[in-house]
Order: sequence, then structure tokens, then C-alpha cells
Amino acid sequence: MSEPSVSVTLTGPAKIDGRRKPAGTTIAVSTTLALQLAASGVINPELAQSLSDAVNATPLESDFQAAVDAAVTERLATLDAKAVDELKAAHERIAELERQLSEKTKPEAAKPAKTAKAAAIP
Repeated sequence: MSEPSVSVTLTGPAKIDGRRKPAGTTIAVSTTLALQLAASGVINPELAQSLSDAVNATPLESDFQAAVDAAVTERLATLDAKAVDELKAAHERIAELERQLSEKTKPEAAKPAKTAKAAAIP
């Protein structure tokens, strides 16, 4: 896949593809070369800024970001569902333990009353 070309007018002399080009020459160059020329200060700074902005939002980058966002959303949904299941299981376990505790404390509460009665008889 070839990089798109951009038409630029040189504000100073530059060597492009092994040939010297004088200031004022308009040439078609790749976006990468245009950014290199901008870094050298031989093209219009406003054009350099617009090229930089265009390169920062490439389709590949936005596609990658969309894929990352989708993967994160899917993973968070999975983790949320898992957390809900674990919370439900924890609540069920709490209810089970509370039932067991109440069953154990009922007979023990009755025993001390009988023991106290037996202790009072002698």
C-alpha cells in the first residue's frame, strides 16, 4: 500500500530523491517526506501542522483504538457478569450459614434453661 502524496511548495532549498530543488518549487511528496521537510523548515508551517494532525488520526490507529475499546467493553461485561454470579453465590452462602447458626443456637438456648432448672432442684 503506497502512502498518499501531498503537494508542497518549498520555502527553502531541499534535496529530494537525490536532487536539489530550489525554493518556490512545488512538488508531490509522501506524507512522511512532507513531515521531514517540515521538520527541516522548508515548507509552510501551517501545512506541516495539518499533515501532522492527519497522520495522528490514521484509519489504522482509529481501527486499532476501536478494537481495543470493543475488547475492553467485552472483558468488563464478562467481569461484571462473573462478579454478579460470585455475589449471588456469596449471598446464598451467607443465608446458608445463618440458617446453620440459628439451628445451632436454638438447642443451646434451650439447654441452659434446663441446666439452670436442674441446678436449682438440689
